[in-house]
Formats: sequence, structure tokens, C-alpha cells
Amino acid sequence: MTGLRIAQIVSAGHKNGAGRHCLALSTALARRGHEVLLVHRPSLDVSDAEAAGVRCFPSVMEQAVGEFGRLARLFRREGVQVTHTHCSAAHLVGSVVRLMGGPPAVATAHARHAQPHWWVNDQVMVFNDRTAAYMRRVNRVARRRIHVVPTFLGLQWPEAQTPERKAEARRRLGIPQDALVVGQIGDIHFDKRQSDLVQAARGLLARRPEARVALKGIWLDQAETRRVMQAAEGFEDRLIRLDWTADVRDDFHAYDIFVISSRTEQLPNVAVEAMAAGLPIVSTRVGRMEALLGDSGGGLLAAPRDVAGLADAIDRLADDADLRRRMGDAARRRALEERDSEAAIDRIEAVLALAADRRRGAPIPSPVVAAA
Repeated sequence: MTGLRIAQIVSAGHKNGAGRHCLALSTALARRGHEVLLVHRPSLDVSDAEAAGVRCFPSVMEQAVGEFGRLARLFRREGVQVTHTHCSAAHLVGSVVRLMGGPPAVATAHARHAQPHWWVNDQVMVFNDRTAAYMRRVNRVARRRIHVVPTFLGLQWPEAQTPERKAEARRRLGIPQDALVVGQIGDIHFDKRQSDLVQAARGLLARRPEARVALKGIWLDQAETRRVMQAAEGFEDRLIRLDWTADVRDDFHAYDIFVISSRTEQLPNVAVEAMAAGLPIVSTRVGRMEALLGDSGGGLLAAPRDVAGLADAIDRLADDADLRRRMGDAARRRALEERDSEAAIDRIEAVLALAADRRRGAPIPSPVVAAA
């Protein structure tokens, strides 16, 4: 494929799932011979992308005519052929610049939101069929513009948990060695519903003095933070709040049961990382979790917002160490089966080329990975 001039735009302020995905993709595209510009918030660490030859341009992502105009001029000066956006503020930037006569816009849906910018994008990439259906039903995106591209770009792939790695992780994080640790890694946010996780673990905390709930992430959502602390009332000393770090691959080893309590998700990358570490998973039926766990036997499922269902699944695993081991082994096998990122990059590359070709006036071929 002839090299493209691509502007990746990401509004994540730190290396969350979307931020890591965009950085990994930018690096991979640059190594394939594309000229990649990365527009990012100043707080995002882009050093790895720069080392791979990605040219980085900080932006505060302000919803202001001046900032839109500055980026439109930048893209014209650099001969950008297509923009690819990640996260809501970046999606807005890409669509407004598109309306100002800028390059074709491609957006990747890292979350489900009803927003007008989806109508402007030339192509939309999603991670699963449910999100494709949501885009058609709620945002009225035409089927021919939606591409399902399952991908695990930017994931951190932990080694398998061992007693030695578990002990070291707990020493480093200050977690008691004899604790039964249930928890999650990810930004504290309403969509993630960590408060449901804590509420679901209350019975376990009451029955097992050694039980702990561990949450690692940036506490972004004040309302969800309050709900978490209310849910932990009476057990505050056994809620472990771990400081956020960008590299979390060794932190998974400190956990016994990993819980995805989200009310909505696309991929949940962090769940796949936990599976790769060999942890049994308790998850709501969001994103691809039902397919990943149902096919593999790597965990247990509950409906979103079903606190009782989460509690039953957590208790079942907490009370059966052999079941935890069997499900953890199955989870790791399933995660490693999903590791091929090159095929995903091929698909993303083709969608970006499709959008760029439209600007050049070439015929529009059938979608590369059309939603079902």
C-alpha cells in the first residue's frame, strides 16, 4: 500500500485504553511507511511514538474556532490525506475540521455515545457488532460507513501469574500476602460502575476477614467516587486504592479475581490483559466479554447493573480455589489466541485508505469489514 499522510487525533489525557490504542496504532502505521502526525493533549506521554518517527503536535482540544482553524491549517500545510480520531473531544475536532474543508475523517468508537459528529465522519470503526448496531440505530450512521475491526492494539501482555510474581506484586503495592483480592484496574467512572463491584463484594468482605477490594485508576468521576465510598461503608479499611501508573502489567499478579462491572463497554482491553495474566474474570455482558468468556470458560457473567449476579459470581470463585485456577488457565489461553495485531492493522489501514481515496475521487469499494 502506498504510504498515506495520516493525522491521528486523541483526546485522552493519559494512557488509558483509548490512549494506548492510538499510540500503538500510530507507531505501527509509521513503521509501515505512512507519515503519521499525532495531535494529542499535552499531558499524554508520546515519547514512544516519537521514537518510532511519529511527529507529535500538542493541542488542548478546545472547542474554539481558533483551535479548529489552527489544526485545519496544520493539516493543509502537512498535506494530511485523512484524520483518524479517538475519544469524544478528538471526534469533535476531526468532524469540525472536516466541515471546514479539511481531510476526510475516520473515527473509532471507544465508547457508545449519541453524538452528532458521527454523521460527519466518512468512515466509522467499531470493535463489535453491538456497537455497530448502536451506531446504526442511535446515531443513524449508514451501514456502508461502519467497519467492525476487533483489535487488541496497545494492550500490555502480562506474563502468567506465579506464586513468586504474586508475592512480589503484593509487596510492591502494599497488599497483605494472605489477602483474597477482588478488584479492577481502570479509571473510576460512572460507565465502569466500580461502585457495583464494591457493593457486590460486601458479602464476601463480611464473611472473609482476609478479603480485600483493590481499585487502581484515576478517580475521574466525583459522583462515582462518592458511590464507591458509600458502598464500602463499614469496610473502608479493606478497600485498597492504588495509585495510577501507566505500566500495569505486573499489577495484575496481585489479584485473585478480576471484575469488569461496567454498564457499557466496547472491548474492555483491561479484561483481556487480566485474562493474559491468568486471572479468572467476573464480568457484565458488555462489549466482547460474553464471546471471550463464554467460548473459553475463563470466567463468569452477569447482566449490567446486576449487583446480585456479580456477588454470586464473585462468591463462587472466592470459595473455590480450584475453579479459580481452571478458569484462570482457560482465560489465559483465550487471551493469547486474540493476540494477532497485524491483521487488525491491515484492516484499519484499509479503512483509512478507503476514506483517503474518496477525497481523491476514486471509486468507493465495498467496506473492508462491514458490520453484520
